[in-house]
Amino acid sequence: MKNRPKYHRSLRLLKIVMGICAFTLLSSIRAQDSNSQFEGLWQGELTAGQRKIVIQFNIRFDQDGKGLVSVNSPTQGVTGIPAEMESVEGNAIAISVPNIRGHFSGKYDSVSQKIEGVWNQGNQLPLALERIAEIAAEKEISEERLQIQLGQLSAKLEELRKENNIPGLALAIVKDDKVIFSKGFGFADVENETPVTSETIFAIGSTTKAFNAVLLKMLEEDGLLDIKAPVSELIPEFKLNIRTDNDEDAVSIEDLISHRTGFPRMSFLWVQEEFPENELFETMAKARPTRPFQKRFQYTNIMYQVSGIAAEKASGQSWEEMIENRIFEPLEMDSTTLSIKEAQKDPSLALGYYWNEDTESFTRLPMTSIVENAAPAGAINSNLEDMTKWIRFLLNEGAVSGKSLISKESLADTWSIRTRIAPTMNYGLGWFLQNWEGKQVVQHGGSIDGFACQVSLIPEAKVGYVLFANVTATALQNTSMELVWKTVLGDGLGEAVPTTAIDFSPYVGEFVGNFASFKNATFTVKEKDGKLAIDVPGQQLYSLKSPDEEGKWFFELTDTIAVSFSEKEEGKVPEARIHQAGRVFNLPRKTAADASPQGIIAKEDLFALMDIDNQRRATEEVGLLRISGKVELPNTGIEGSISAYKSIKDDLFKSKLDFGKFGSTTTHYQKGKGTAGSSFQAAQEMSSKMIENLQIVEGLVDLRDVFPEVLVDEKKEIKGKEYYQVTYSGNEQGILTDLVDTETGDLFQRTASYHYSPYLPPIRLRINFEDYFEFEGIRIPRKTTFRNPQTGLTVITIESVEKVADTSSIAL
Repeated sequence: MKNRPKYHRSLRLLKIVMGICAFTLLSSIRAQDSNSQFEGLWQGELTAGQRKIVIQFNIRFDQDGKGLVSVNSPTQGVTGIPAEMESVEGNAIAISVPNIRGHFSGKYDSVSQKIEGVWNQGNQLPLALERIAEIAAEKEISEERLQIQLGQLSAKLEELRKENNIPGLALAIVKDDKVIFSKGFGFADVENETPVTSETIFAIGSTTKAFNAVLLKMLEEDGLLDIKAPVSELIPEFKLNIRTDNDEDAVSIEDLISHRTGFPRMSFLWVQEEFPENELFETMAKARPTRPFQKRFQYTNIMYQVSGIAAEKASGQSWEEMIENRIFEPLEMDSTTLSIKEAQKDPSLALGYYWNEDTESFTRLPMTSIVENAAPAGAINSNLEDMTKWIRFLLNEGAVSGKSLISKESLADTWSIRTRIAPTMNYGLGWFLQNWEGKQVVQHGGSIDGFACQVSLIPEAKVGYVLFANVTATALQNTSMELVWKTVLGDGLGEAVPTTAIDFSPYVGEFVGNFASFKNATFTVKEKDGKLAIDVPGQQLYSLKSPDEEGKWFFELTDTIAVSFSEKEEGKVPEARIHQAGRVFNLPRKTAADASPQGIIAKEDLFALMDIDNQRRATEEVGLLRISGKVELPNTGIEGSISAYKSIKDDLFKSKLDFGKFGSTTTHYQKGKGTAGSSFQAAQEMSSKMIENLQIVEGLVDLRDVFPEVLVDEKKEIKGKEYYQVTYSGNEQGILTDLVDTETGDLFQRTASYHYSPYLPPIRLRINFEDYFEFEGIRIPRKTTFRNPQTGLTVITIESVEKVADTSSIAL
């Protein structure tokens, strides 16, 4: 009897607790029920002036009630733009689309079953949304069906490996904490035909950056650093001349690892071994930015090196020790190393290659140790067995064997948008962020001499994979995402519709492009290996997928670019269209009139103004020239010297750019053959495209012999001076555009696609020529400035020019 009151108190307490739990559960259910009215694919139409733009919102809620939104614009050919659910209260909803600075707010009308609201993107426009599809339930794929789809994937990977000239390939997929696929293809060693297996070691390159981001968040949880605090708090000597109007702005670790400092690659600062930190920071302090602070994405490895140094200052341990102790060891990644020397001790190490298009053979590439100088940016070497442990750890929200190494909140923060790249692409901390069918994709690729890697996750679906290849870079890094997601989360790759069933003849032909850097450029649509393909001038021939229901032929390389065609007329399509980054570019079919368009002056008059014949004659007569001067890299903070020899008569060019303690680069070319190397990389044979670039830039060839089509299409005024804009085309090298002084005939500016590497895509390069002087009748620019979007400016100033009588021995 004495215990009865206590029992009643316990019973009352239990009822109260149960009541609270019931209320909480009921509130959650009500919230989810309330949210369900917004779930689905909604569509509306914006009227902006004369334009009608269809916009779609894909709205879902996860099990915790968090809103998940992405935006499509079928009119503009854009899908999967990331959006953020700002609020959901009763019938009201607010969504922001940061990538395009858009915002929607509206209310659900239960009578009309529409969301009536306003779209704001600089100006306010009414937007009514109608649900056009319910959110489909997650499809459960049977084990039997999954195995069939994985078999299709395996066959497709082997087909693409051969098609993309990849010696060896490896892929492993994790789903629901299990490795459901792990397989090697081709050879780790081509010469000895050593097969790739799940144990084969590859360099993972820049996918190392995600490991670094996780480590920094671990240190932040320990209270050792704050990623939002100025880097100078940990490294007082670290200073960057950021471009900002706010004197209070300071570079943080978060800025370093989200590529938003405003500085380009600055590669010379990390390619030398044992470079003292104090000299590194002194040099960085001299560099000039190329973009405003925190405004633009500019990929740079050196900033990851600085973040690693900050981690060491905060913890008192080396970066390598922390990565091994806090990640490799708990995850039992026993075959994973941070050292080339250690990796080379493992007999399972793959050899690196690149495909030589000229010889149609593989060329060996030695592993480069320079990446160890910026280890947080790309030093890890691993295999499928170990990298699947890393993926499982990530998909398990930072836990391994039930033990949390990092909180799920901190890990998720690395997947939070920091830097906008494009409407459908962002960057977090060590990860690129995009969408696939409304689900967030977290991914990063890696490329280093002879090796490529891709790690991609869909955290919501508990799916991720790693892909390795022993080539420096491959289109398969991007295309593998669509292949894997369709295999594991969709209907599989299915039986390919025989492309021979499609009559390509109406689409095949030449189309004229005038957009971006393309001026009267010829885009050729052709059939290749049973597929439709488009040859983009100055780039490459891109194979296209079969058309979708909207008539878009997406590039096999990427799902962000597509080609569509107008209705047929007399058996041919009169127009092609390029869909990219939300824009549509029209390319009319080339006609006889397009083949020889009339410019504002005849090309013969242009060549006479430029005095091309006399200039070439004088250059041939003078023979071999020795050119000396200085080289500046203002966006890196270093300068050096140039010593070069050039002879049009002997078809010869040799040069050395010497930056002292920062290293040097050399180019040796003569009569159609050449090599390019540096103090930190073995000399490699130049491809035919690289050689043609060199010949054009250094004036070793007559452009009239290279480009069959020349057009003076307009006049431009720059700083009070007039220039003819000249477009050279009709060559596989692509479009070359010159600005020529209308008075002197001197070349002022050249813009062209430039092949820097035998195994990487070309980049668009702009070169300015200034301060001309005469030497032996030759007009020579004293100052030449190269503008590279990845590395910034290279400025060469000539200090002396002399004739060389003896060509038998040329020392650099």
